[in-house]
Amino acid sequence: MVMRLLLLLQVLLLAMPAHAARLVLAVEQSEVVVGDDVAVVLTVLDQEVADVPQLSLPTGLQASFSSRTTAFKLIDASTSLSMRFTYRVVGREVGEYTIGPLVLEVDGQPLSSNSVPLKVVPPAVSPDAGAAEVPDASAEGNKKP
Repeated sequence: MVMRLLLLLQVLLLAMPAHAARLVLAVEQSEVVVGDDVAVVLTVLDQEVADVPQLSLPTGLQASFSSRTTAFKLIDASTSLSMRFTYRVVGREVGEYTIGPLVLEVDGQPLSSNSVPLKVVPPAVSPDAGAAEVPDASAEGNKKP
């Protein structure tokens, strides 16, 4: 009976997260051209989240949910759980923005992520944009005999 209790205790200890829950917000790149999108990833460490967290953004940015992945690791009798929520964020207006912090309720307590900067820039305009190349009629290859 004692062996069963010890085995049960060991299984329960292994199943417990080794660290307190954390939220980490990251952006794929810190600069995007107006109209283009960039991945923004929320990683929830050592806590399971049932619903997709809402990513609230400042005016000038627009987000859509892209994917959700979950990873569970058991290393040297220590467990970890990570859930990644990926959003595609489109820059609609030129400007410098701050995304986050994102706040989730975990075990009745608010848990806050970091913030990440995102700069939306206008498209680059080339001085030769729209100029079509016109062949020179006097070139050797264009002369008629």
